[in-house]
Amino acid sequence: GGGGGGGRRNDLIIADGFPALSTFKPPTGKSTGDEDFSATKDDPIPRYPFASFPRSLQVKHAARCDFLGDCERAFTARAKETGEAYSAGATFFVPAKMTPRCALEGLALDIFKAHTKGLKEGVHYDPDRSGAEWWSLVLEVSDKESADKEGAVAASPKKSVSPPPVAAAAAAAAAVAVATSTTAGGKSAAAKKGKGNDESDDEDDDDEDDEVGMHFDADYGLEAQLPNYMLHPRVATITYLTDIGVPTLILDKLSPPPSDVSKSSLAGDISTGWLSHPDFGKHIAFDGRMLHGAPGTFFPAVEEEREENSPIKKMKLNDGTPALGQPAPGRRVTVLVNIWLNHCPIDADLLDAEDAYAMKVPFKESDWRNEMGLLGTRPIEFKILDVNAPDKVPCVDFTLPTDKGEEAAGTDECVLCNHEVDMVFGASMSMAHTTSAIASSTPGRSAQIKFQPGSLSLVVGKEVEDSDDDDDNSK
Repeated sequence: GGGGGGGRRNDLIIADGFPALSTFKPPTGKSTGDEDFSATKDDPIPRYPFASFPRSLQVKHAARCDFLGDCERAFTARAKETGEAYSAGATFFVPAKMTPRCALEGLALDIFKAHTKGLKEGVHYDPDRSGAEWWSLVLEVSDKESADKEGAVAASPKKSVSPPPVAAAAAAAAAVAVATSTTAGGKSAAAKKGKGNDESDDEDDDDEDDEVGMHFDADYGLEAQLPNYMLHPRVATITYLTDIGVPTLILDKLSPPPSDVSKSSLAGDISTGWLSHPDFGKHIAFDGRMLHGAPGTFFPAVEEEREENSPIKKMKLNDGTPALGQPAPGRRVTVLVNIWLNHCPIDADLLDAEDAYAMKVPFKESDWRNEMGLLGTRPIEFKILDVNAPDKVPCVDFTLPTDKGEEAAGTDECVLCNHEVDMVFGASMSMAHTTSAIASSTPGRSAQIKFQPGSLSLVVGKEVEDSDDDDDNSK
């Protein structure tokens, strides 16, 4: 990564894709010019490449509908315009020392505190330049997926070369999910090819409504000023507020270093990944430099079957609304929080005061109404008992076809680092769908994937021109 001399408090020093820790104030108080600013294995975070913490989020029944409504209010990302390398949108930022104004900001800071536990302010990071970047995603899932209780999606693999086109609204949502101001970088093949405007494709598009293109989380505002420099959050996190929708795929593939102008280091076989299905209250965290998304054509949603005596299945509110775990029929709802230390993403802004105070679920306990006997309690509770002891996830082997008549699953196209990139599946669609079903069947609905050489690889293509240069007034 980059680096440079400097003991000035506001210097930005990039080390292995991260804002470096403990560099704003050298131990001696003076810079000798000989300091090593490289990130090392001794850095306290990221603690692991991937971690899962089931049932980390608790939402009081009386606050459930309001909180989901707040997530939808915060979902402000805009649809990608054809021809742009990245989608446009908005993320928000909560400084580490700020007092939250609503439950969503409180959740973002709770997650920040959980993942920075053990770090010392002023030693590992400057709290004035650190905090939580956050946003929400509310994506429609297919009618079949939300209504089908048999998990039939996993039993009927598709034989397609690339994901089918998505409907206009779905293409907007998928592109948005991929690309907010600091999380842009990939999109579904259908969105990239501009097929999302054909309303006649609606019937075939349902299965891809909540797909999220493969992408890196990064400060793309900084990259616009410093080409080829991708600065990442220390930790990226996803907290699920529904049980339905396509799973998240995280790949052990880091973004290219600044010296790799052609992005050739992206190419090659993938060896390890993780698959996480939505599960209400589950929180996952991973190295903020890793490639991720939700390619539902290859790893589809699988409806979770709860046991008849499950307390979650039995729970009903007084007004007859469904219990937690199924709070938004037909929607995949997530809250995403990135942990930034010693840097605030350029394009991530504080939530407007008007929007913050319009949220239905406040942060302060004293502001919460007592209609359901909740006085003195927080409507939203986030807790990780031990951030160093995540849930154990099983391992699944992802292999090449053994039957000569079985076809490879095909290719998912995306844009990464301003280059066209193909995610090529050498494994069959049946293998991909079976892997998704196995991951869904585990207690935490997550699994590690070991990819056999050739079963999944990336191929880097030509550079994509950014149309923003031609029309700066279009924003």
